Amino acid sequence: MKKFFPIILLTFMFSLYATAKTDTKAKSILDKTASILKKAGDIEAKFEATSFKGNTQQGQMTGVLYVHGQAFQMVSEKVIYWYDGHTMWNYVKDNNEVNVSTPPFYEQQEMNPYTFISIYRKGYEYEYGESTLRGIPCYCIHLICIEKTQKIKEMYLDIDKSNYNLMCIRFRRGNDGWTRVSLLEFMTHQKYDASKFTFKKSDYPKAEIIDLR
Repeated sequence: MKKFFPIILLTFMFSLYATAKTDTKAKSILDKTASILKKAGDIEAKFEATSFKGNTQQGQMTGVLYVHGQAFQMVSEKVIYWYDGHTMWNYVKDNNEVNVSTPPFYEQQEMNPYTFISIYRKGYEYEYGESTLRGIPCYCIHLICIEKTQKIKEMYLDIDKSNYNLMCIRFRRGNDGWTRVSLLEFMTHQKYDASKFTFKKSDYPKAEIIDLR
């Protein structure tokens, strides 16, 4: 049995100018970005995800993420995830296998970069910085964990200065190395039915179902 997890980018060419922790400017940028995303409705985003151990790349994935409130669907070449806000289905194409689970919140964070809206307000200090990503001037906000209960210990958010679009997230969970997600193209104000975020057995009649709950 294999289990795949999406992963999020580490090292684009950028220049970072950090200032004081818990910077009020950094907080105001995060608040504005979160407010815009909350008003964006359902979202479709093409992404490229990469994991690193030190400076060594461990894996890479490209795909499309569909977001509907707390629910999401992630489609890539080898794996599809459905999450309806409670249950997650993970379809591994090579094995024709579906793993069913009730994921803890930190797993949801790793798969859906837009969950930062609900985590940055508690348990983190902030540093303000600036970066240039794919030729676009960005705010680069560094989040540092100050609560042991938080699984994600460190995070960088690259946010387009012109429109507050989230362009890239890089994060570290414990000593597991970094993951990085680049959001390459996205459309807001989409409308998805809730059924899009639930696995349908009829679409995969020969798949083996493994219940891990």
